[in-house]
Amino acid sequence: TRMKRITVTGPDTVTLSEDGQKLEIRIPIRLHRRGNQTCITDPSGQPLTPPKEHPAPALRDALVRAHIWLRRLETGKATSLQDIAKQEGMSAKGRVSSLFRLVNLSPTIQEAILTGEGLRQLTLDDFMSPFSDNWIEQENQFFTTNLYF
Repeated sequence: TRMKRITVTGPDTVTLSEDGQKLEIRIPIRLHRRGNQTCITDPSGQPLTPPKEHPAPALRDALVRAHIWLRRLETGKATSLQDIAKQEGMSAKGRVSSLFRLVNLSPTIQEAILTGEGLRQLTLDDFMSPFSDNWIEQENQFFTTNLYF
């Protein structure tokens, strides 16, 4: 049989098992079929959407890692990129150097990388090639639209 519509009613509930090992959360939802798609809505009829996947998680993670390395250098926990490569168990200092350059991206590009919004379909590889130190030139290169008019 085909499910046309399911309605779950009642209040939100959170229940902890007696042994404290299991937590049960009940959230009232409605499932509707629209053509080939199933839509999930809250009891008021507002659609619930899953969290948006980040378009370039490796790029985001590399930027975060580069800032962690910068902090190590600033606090004296590392003395050079070669020291960071050793701490990270990376044999190639060149790879650390390439990733570390991400901290020189404009703040606007860094924010876009972290949020996953505004950049065209870019990956970590797109930032491994040399790029300008000029923030406006970077934004012209990496953004889909020019931010400056």
